[in-house]
Amino acid sequence: MTLKHCLMAGFAAGVICLQACGGSAAPDPSTPDGSIMANVEAFKSNDVSAIVDNMLTPEQKADAAKKWDEQRKKEPNEGEKQRFEAQMKSVTSGEFIDQMMPMVEAQLAQVNSEQLAGMVGMLAGGALNSPDLDAQQKEQAKVFLGSLTDWIKSADVANPEKVRSAMKVVQSTATKLNLKTMSDMQALSFDQLLDKGDVVLGGVKEALAIYDISIDKMLNSVSIDKVEQNGDAADVTVSFEIFGTKQTVTTNLKKINGKWAEAKSADKLNEQLNKLKSAPGN
Repeated sequence: MTLKHCLMAGFAAGVICLQACGGSAAPDPSTPDGSIMANVEAFKSNDVSAIVDNMLTPEQKADAAKKWDEQRKKEPNEGEKQRFEAQMKSVTSGEFIDQMMPMVEAQLAQVNSEQLAGMVGMLAGGALNSPDLDAQQKEQAKVFLGSLTDWIKSADVANPEKVRSAMKVVQSTATKLNLKTMSDMQALSFDQLLDKGDVVLGGVKEALAIYDISIDKMLNSVSIDKVEQNGDAADVTVSFEIFGTKQTVTTNLKKINGKWAEAKSADKLNEQLNKLKSAPGN
């Protein structure tokens, strides 16, 4: 288990709700739009545990907790232990930023904002051809991509001082995690792991704010424009502002055991959990 896996485990649950965000007081999670609002309120509060509770049925959460318990009881080899400890020690050390900046500045000198915007455009252009996107979703993605590339050109993302500030946030976040060894990581229960996700999510928001991206401001701008429900399926159209542009996204939701979730994500999650259940030893 690497440092990357550690951090990914903490905030992976939160990333999904960016696809379907909204906000209101005391949302009712039993309704399609209310479930979206409940997720966003949790996301605004950096509450990964609440996000997971909103997204997963009790059975799905129990399955996820079981797999984490199985994973953390596996004995890592000495190489994994040493790499994890070295990574955490490095990123939390007082010399980390000064040691990294010369290499980072050398790389930044080779890329300007126009080039970076072009690279992002090319990479995202391939994603627009995905068969998983319908015509409406592709059009929405094009609008978002245009706003993103315009922002990259104006945000001075290669500014060394901004990068230094972002690295300070990374360092601060890693320090707050207080995970010095692999044993520290393995000692975490599933709920404690999600609590670490709160710290990572807060760090991600703080780092993005350095580049004038306020996730909470985006969430506060969200409105539910339209809800079309047919039994346990619903299409919810959401509008929000990011990169100075209004974006509109239609999210397909599916109700599973009383929980509303993004339809394709819910199907993939069920598929993964079923595979884990059928794996040897279960």
